[in-house]
Amino acid sequence: MDDIGQVRVILAEINDACSAGFAVALHVSFSTPKFLFQTYRPDWAKVYSEKGLVMHDPTVKWGLQNEGIIDWSELEGDDPANVIGLAREHGIEHGFTASVNDVGTRSVGSFARTDTPFSEEDLRAINDSFVRLHGLTNVDGADDKALAEFLKNLSVELTHGWA
Repeated sequence: MDDIGQVRVILAEINDACSAGFAVALHVSFSTPKFLFQTYRPDWAKVYSEKGLVMHDPTVKWGLQNEGIIDWSELEGDDPANVIGLAREHGIEHGFTASVNDVGTRSVGSFARTDTPFSEEDLRAINDSFVRLHGLTNVDGADDKALAEFLKNLSVELTHGWA
C-alpha cells in the first residue's frame, strides 16, 4: 500500500475509535502545524475557534511541552479557561492527548469519545496509529509532492466535515 493509502487507513482507524472526534496537529513548527486534521462536531469546533480556546487549552499546552500520553482528567486542575468543561458541555466526555517528538519534529493529537473512557488497549492502538501517521507525514521535497498535496487537501476535507 502506498503512503497515501496508509494515511487514509490510519485516519479511518482513528476516526472509528473516537466517537466524539479527534484533532491531530502534525509537524508543529513554533505554534503552527504543517497539517491539521480534525473531526470534532461543528458546534464544538465553532465554539473552540470563536473563543480562541487553542490559546488556553491545557491539552495543547501539555502536548507542546511533553511526550507520551495523558488523560484529560489529569489536566483539569490546570484549566483556568475551563476548556475541558466546555468540551463536556458539547458531548465530549472522555479524551486523551498524545505527543511525539521524533524525526526532528513534534506532533500533537487529541482523541475523544462521547460514551466510554478509552481502555489501555485503546490508548496503545490509537497512539501507535498516531505515531505511524507522524512518521508517514514527515514530507519534504519533490519526492513527497503528491503526498504533501494529498495531505493539504485532506486537511481541508476533514476539518470541514469528513467524519
